[in-house]
Amino acid sequence: MKRFSIIFKTALLSFCLLIPFFDVSTAQEPNLFSENMYEGLDFDYSYFLVPNKRGENSVLIVFTKIPYSRLIFSSFEKLFRAEYEISIEIRDGENELSQRKTWRETIQTTDYNETGRNNLYHLSTTQIPVIPGDYSLNVSIEDYNTKKRIGKSQKLKIDEHDDSKLRTTSIMFVENVEFDGDNVKSYIPSISEVLPTSGKTYYAYLEVVPSEPNQKYTIEVELKNVGSRKKVTVFKDKFERTSGIGNITIATELTDKEVLSGTYELKYKISGGWRNNKTVTKECYLSWFGIPTDENDLELALAQMKYAFDKVIFKNIGKMTYEEKLELFVSVWENHDPTPETPRNEFMTEYFKRVQYANAAFKSSQDGWKTDRGMIFILFGPPSDVFYFDFLSNSYPIQYWSYLFDNQVFKFYDVYNTGDFRLAVPYNYDIWTRPKK
Repeated sequence: MKRFSIIFKTALLSFCLLIPFFDVSTAQEPNLFSENMYEGLDFDYSYFLVPNKRGENSVLIVFTKIPYSRLIFSSFEKLFRAEYEISIEIRDGENELSQRKTWRETIQTTDYNETGRNNLYHLSTTQIPVIPGDYSLNVSIEDYNTKKRIGKSQKLKIDEHDDSKLRTTSIMFVENVEFDGDNVKSYIPSISEVLPTSGKTYYAYLEVVPSEPNQKYTIEVELKNVGSRKKVTVFKDKFERTSGIGNITIATELTDKEVLSGTYELKYKISGGWRNNKTVTKECYLSWFGIPTDENDLELALAQMKYAFDKVIFKNIGKMTYEEKLELFVSVWENHDPTPETPRNEFMTEYFKRVQYANAAFKSSQDGWKTDRGMIFILFGPPSDVFYFDFLSNSYPIQYWSYLFDNQVFKFYDVYNTGDFRLAVPYNYDIWTRPKK
């Protein structure tokens, strides 16, 4: 019997390595496989706030990172080029515009294969002077070729300057840290609020601006799981540092901690004596890229994975604890990671992207991923061609999905005209069966 471990390699691997272009011929559903829905513009950003000195503004450093695969490249002479616009707005508590900065970025490559890579990024950095106050930071990116735009925002608070008290930068996640004794010599910004618990080593980075030299400071750091009901502290440390000429630099490793996936609060409490204290916090999400966020999401994700893996893997799942189920989820995808040297698992990302699309496109009386069309889409991706035959004489709506790269044709019919198309001839029915409602 042909097991899905073989199908997974032939269908999903082939699709991930060479995503076929598809042309849909339709009378009623022209946007059945909408490119805008299936592939979208996206980016990550983060910021680093450096406190002001007397008579000067604070400096807000904004970092953006966008994967090549999220942009549309066009051919230009012997190059492939993508262009996008970055726009940053800082608005006050009344939503009045305080600062705006806009600029264009260009990416060029001679290798066409690089234009679709998820693990190649374009990085951009800018600095903006800001005065104390409460703001919203709004960052948006527009792809010049498609004119698609996406924006993200978060709250931003900038404290008043006080020479007599210590000050700190904001907390930033970094990687590739080099130390010179206790101090940080160099680092690379991570530019993400989602940190994988396997792969690269990530740190939380903070600078303390001392109120005077040769001042001893006590620093307490705590990592707490704020996504759990019990708000469990998973890591605490306490140490002392003495200020010198420059700032005190602190880097706390995060990904060496034995933590489950979830939302965490990182807190630094710095004390330099009476009335010379400061507490800085930052939330982060420690996870694999795409890992479920809670127990309900994990249960659903494991159910959705049954199309792709041998059912024997899941036979005892009903008796497992949450921790055991999470370990199963991680181990299964670790064994199917085409690029284990990178933090992102492309197979897992692709698989659940198809699940998400199936839910949006094929929902009927049940979730789209449970339908026959959803199942085939998840396994094979978007078809090369779709042919519709609606309300033929003495018949019912029929769809044919053709996959040229795999020499497959699937026939679906809608007997009751409810939108729930069933496979006419189940493919390896004893392996691929529709989940129960």
